[in-house]
Order: sequence, then C-alpha cells, then structure tokens
Amino acid sequence: MMRHILLATDLTARSDRAVDRAVRLAHSTGAQLTVVHAVEDQKGIREEVNIPSWRSQKPGWQRLDRLIEAAGSEIRAQIGALDHAAEVIVREGSAPDLVTRQMQERRFDLLVTGVARDTGQGRVVLGSTVERSIKSGLAPVLVVKRRPLAPYERVVVATDFSQASSRALDVTLDLCPGVTIDLLHAYETEEEGMSAHLLGEDDPAYRHVRAEANAFLNRQRDGERLRTILEPGQPLSLLNSYAADHGVDLVAIGTHGRTGFLARLFGSVAERVLLSAPCDVLVAGELGTRRPI
Repeated sequence: MMRHILLATDLTARSDRAVDRAVRLAHSTGAQLTVVHAVEDQKGIREEVNIPSWRSQKPGWQRLDRLIEAAGSEIRAQIGALDHAAEVIVREGSAPDLVTRQMQERRFDLLVTGVARDTGQGRVVLGSTVERSIKSGLAPVLVVKRRPLAPYERVVVATDFSQASSRALDVTLDLCPGVTIDLLHAYETEEEGMSAHLLGEDDPAYRHVRAEANAFLNRQRDGERLRTILEPGQPLSLLNSYAADHGVDLVAIGTHGRTGFLARLFGSVAERVLLSAPCDVLVAGELGTRRPI
C-alpha cells in the first residue's frame, strides 16, 4: 500500500513534470505527500562578495532565510494550484544529502523526482540525487521524464522472476490500480534468428522460462492483472523496443536480480535504461535492502 510519497524538486521547469505526477499519484493512492527542496550554496548568500546594493544591508543569514521562504512559498503555490495539500521541507545544503537524510529519518513508500538535464535531443542526464537515492535502497525511485497527461495506462515490468523483480512488480501494482501489467522477460537460447521464435514450445530454453514464469505468477497478488511476454534476445534492446512500440507510460525494474535479465540490466546498463527509456522509469529494490532507521 502506498502511504507516504516523497517528492524532490529543484524548482526548475524540469521538475514540473515530477510535481504533477507526484500529485496525481497522491490523489489516486490516497498517500500523504511530502515535498523537499534544497537551497544549495550560492555565491553572494553567505559570502560578502558580489552583493547587489538592495541586498548589501542584510546579513547572509537573512538573505538565506529569504531564499528558503521564497522556495517554500513557490512549492505551496504549485501544489495548491493542483488542488492538493502537502508537507513542505526546504533546507540549506546539497540536494542528495537532504533527500537521503529525509529517507533515513522517515519511511517513504516512493521517491518521485525528475531528470537533472534534458539536452533537447531526446537525451537526458541523471543527477546525483537520483543516483544516490537508487543506490541507497531506502525507497523505490520514480524518475519522471514525460509530462503526466493521464494516469499510467501502459506499464511494463522487466522481470527475471527473482525477489528483486517481485518487489518492483509489487510497487507497480500499488501505483497503477486496475491497470494490466506486462511482465517482460528476455532469455538466452541456443537457437539463432527467427528459429528461436518459430520453435516456440519446442525450444527447451522457452519451456524452462515458461515454467519459471508460471511459478512466479502463482506467487504474485492480482494475478489477473498480469500478462507475461517471454522473448529471446538482449534485455535492454527488448525493453526499450517494447516500450516504444506499445506506447508504454512506465517501465519498472528491480535494483538487482539473481542471474540473467536483471543481472545484466544493472550496473552501467541500469543507467542506460534510465537514460534511454522513452518513458518514466521506476526502480525498486528488495525490502530487505532498506537500511534500518
């Protein structure tokens, strides 16, 4: 169940999509929403250099307090315009440190954030807040890349039938009530080219993963909402191709898997999924990876 969502925003235009999505999710799940923003060190706040005349009569702490107050007011105005109420936390310091500290001190079911930069050529750059939050395992992380015009309707979860992918599926089911979830598994086979697809049940590799898929489905809740896609091939290309060809709104992956699909996805490839997926990406770890608070 989704009880508490943390939204990290840097108040740039890139974060507007994450704000809208977080409010939508809070509405649909009934979760409490907390918004956090870091006022990072800026030249002229604490240092007595390059200060405009209209600020020169105020000490550094007053200038900092004014920035914190202005940021809080802007966040409340944005959330209020979306007809929602939220707890707002604005502090001085680095964004990764502030977000991590909040997740260590309180239990959040989801962190929602945007990308650090959009190059304007279909490429995005992840920021240190996203990277550290995913590595911490303190909460699932939803990276919002698209403008949220509607609830998530086309969703795919990359799975290798492990506990990590089961956790990613569990979070996705909570975020997308009533939505059919596609489970995509990429497997290796000795067959080549079209032969792997034409053999179907006659391929021993397919029969093996089919049995694993059935066992995995029997362990999941809301099984009637799950649809399994088993495909021979490379996981990254299959995942992105499936997302693009089926108009997927959300891709979900686990932080690590036992072997095969997710084991090959993570590390440098995981970052490539986050960067290259043509939609929002949810990254969820096993419950056991969360550090005690």
